[in-house]
Amino acid sequence: MIIEQIQDLTDKILLHNQYMDEGFADVDILEISERKGVFKANNEGGFDFAMLLGKNFFYIRRNGSTTVGGTSQSSYLLTSRFKLFACAKDVDLYKFINCIFSTIGTYCSQYNITNIDTEFEKILLTEMKDKEYVRQALQRFKTEKIFTIDFNSIEEYNTMNVKTCTCNPCLNCAE
Repeated sequence: MIIEQIQDLTDKILLHNQYMDEGFADVDILEISERKGVFKANNEGGFDFAMLLGKNFFYIRRNGSTTVGGTSQSSYLLTSRFKLFACAKDVDLYKFINCIFSTIGTYCSQYNITNIDTEFEKILLTEMKDKEYVRQALQRFKTEKIFTIDFNSIEEYNTMNVKTCTCNPCLNCAE
């Protein structure tokens, strides 16, 4: 369910911010064959680098574990944390932030934005995990602007009444 919501957010950002060339949902920070960075699983079972130099792009990744909180005996809340990284060339940084922020607020009200960061080097170090890669990126990034948005998704789930049926995840159970 969460992955579908993040893909939906990715699709909405691409639709309503047509200056963006690419968007990736649910990427991971990995180290693959001496490469450290942000990767998206591809259809061939491998991974594609999600930082596309020379393009306007963004990606969304999980930012920690999902926490569970109880609201009552019949339901509970799942809080999932995410980070959106965005990069665009030849843009006003604050207008760029406002466009993405506004899309999230307008079309995806279930998300609670908790932080926006614009510190270029700090962001790259967090995302790339390697000081040498950050140094190389800083040399290549001339007119690009980047930022991150941290946000939460909170979903309420109702528990099943196991007194009246056997709990079986493969079959529908009438309450």
